[in-house]
Amino acid sequence: MRITDAFPAHELPAEYKEHFSIPEVFFRWKEATGLDLVLQPRAVSVAARVDELGGVDGTAETSVHAISLRTRLSERTVKRAIRDLEERGFLAVERRSGLSLRLRMPEHAITLLLEERQRRRDYANRRELNDSITDGILQEVCSHLRVDSVIAGASGGWPILRFRVRSMVSQMADLEREPKRLVRHLVDQPPGQIRNPVTFLISRASEYLQNNPQLSPSKNRVQTIAAARNQSGARDLLNETTKLLAKKLAYPAQIEMAHGHDPAHRITTSPKLDGSGEPLR
Repeated sequence: MRITDAFPAHELPAEYKEHFSIPEVFFRWKEATGLDLVLQPRAVSVAARVDELGGVDGTAETSVHAISLRTRLSERTVKRAIRDLEERGFLAVERRSGLSLRLRMPEHAITLLLEERQRRRDYANRRELNDSITDGILQEVCSHLRVDSVIAGASGGWPILRFRVRSMVSQMADLEREPKRLVRHLVDQPPGQIRNPVTFLISRASEYLQNNPQLSPSKNRVQTIAAARNQSGARDLLNETTKLLAKKLAYPAQIEMAHGHDPAHRITTSPKLDGSGEPLR
């Protein structure tokens, strides 16, 4: 097996060179194989090890057996993985005395890379937005309660308060209305004298979270896990029921086979009779 001429610059799609650099092409190739949901895990495992097979020029002398040892996959699985990568356009394969593999960057891989880049940017932007909204909420709350935010920020409980508020903000879908509702709840009807404003706000934030469990990241994770367990439990119950019905349906046939299909040997149950000799109903 020979991997040669990994990504000659003149063979790279123009769209790739427009958005990505040539030196990082090998890394992007492996990233694209991981993003391609059509590829089986075996193909992704083989693709992730390709860089260990050659030098800086992208060439290597190896074998299916060598890849099998590196990936801990069987040789048959390695061959299937190479075929998967070929069918998805990530490899060009020439079959002669051995295998000559040439890495390729298909067009759909570039689309996957661009979508992933945008997703990461959106995630980073949302994190920055969450921080900004959280700071705005705390500033507005301190203003309503006439609390010096600098002094409050120096207290030991401030990180806990900020963490709780930010965790709720991260789960908000409507970033225009929901933060305002949270502020109203935090400052609604405060007591005449607040000894510890931060402790008071932590308590109010906890109340709001109890009334709005959809804003709890841990609650969402628990619901997801519970749903997965329920689905698994339903499947197990269905499998057990199917097995039980199969046994019940097979039992009469097994009795007949045991007695050579002789009707005289069929097992029958006599009806129960009452005192007058009539069958019980």
